[in-house]
Amino acid sequence: LEQLMQEFEEVEINLAEGTISVETDPITLEEIYLGPFKIQLRLAMLPKLYTSPAYHVIALDPHPAATSEEVTHPHVSNEQLCEGDGSAAVRAALEDGRLYDFFTLVKSILNTYSPDSPYVALAEWEGISCYNCGHTCGGDNGYFCGFCERDYCEECTTCCRSCDETVCSGCATRCSICDESICPNCFRTC
Repeated sequence: LEQLMQEFEEVEINLAEGTISVETDPITLEEIYLGPFKIQLRLAMLPKLYTSPAYHVIALDPHPAATSEEVTHPHVSNEQLCEGDGSAAVRAALEDGRLYDFFTLVKSILNTYSPDSPYVALAEWEGISCYNCGHTCGGDNGYFCGFCERDYCEECTTCCRSCDETVCSGCATRCSICDESICPNCFRTC
């Protein structure tokens, strides 16, 4: 416990609730600010380590993924951390009662990003969700339809062959004369 107090600025021992909690510094991964997290170990759950979660990872200043409020970190969903390759080390630390090792391992996992298996990839973290199919578009891959005033992905849009305006598939129509996709404005003049 003394080591925890030296490592973390905020350490809370709540005997009434049976929890030990620490707070991380704010976390930023690949220029995406995720904020600080509270790692809360529930002591009563330690005997059920392999059947129930013994700890929670709680976002203190949540900046969740655009597509899911429950995903507050690429590897945290509903306050549960996907430990990945760190799973065995985390479990061993808890089994042996090495609290300092447990908390620093979880902190280390939170400060690492694995693009192989995130709940939501960082590339899609701040993206927009396509109104039509729900796909998340990151960065410059999203399109706005000025006719229905909604956001769409590339697959759900087309380009008006007459004026080069980007239009969603729902607002675009096929001209019976030229058989090209056209926007509502150009449809009147074709």
